[in-house]
Amino acid sequence: MLSAMDFYTFIAIGVVLVALEVFLYSFITIWFGLGFIFVGFISIFYNFPNLYAQLGLISVFSLLFLLFFRKLFLKRFSKSQKEISDNFFNSSGVGEFKQGKVFYKGTFWELDPSFDKEDFKTGEKVKVLKIDKNIAFIEKI
Repeated sequence: MLSAMDFYTFIAIGVVLVALEVFLYSFITIWFGLGFIFVGFISIFYNFPNLYAQLGLISVFSLLFLLFFRKLFLKRFSKSQKEISDNFFNSSGVGEFKQGKVFYKGTFWELDPSFDKEDFKTGEKVKVLKIDKNIAFIEKI
């Protein structure tokens, strides 16, 4: 049988696994690292009979941490608190009717099919309400 390992070995392995989590961001290795650290601290006060007992306890604690805390931490740290929309085309503004299309923010956009192109003159300013899938929704100013 293998003899029990020293507490500082388990704490060192645990710290390495927790540090590895920074690079992996999987929320898996951190729980095994905490299992190693936890058993390392228990090893300070309790003399385990062999290495298998220590590894078994590490496995139990790590799996319990993984099952009970992974979803909670993923929910907490994976999503931002507020939704950020970085599509600057969705903001309204003033465009210009040219060549049967709307010139807005440096690009020509197709008109909403419900608008008649005959109602607009070339060079006329229009209010762009929104852009969706290469179609400009506009109204006359």
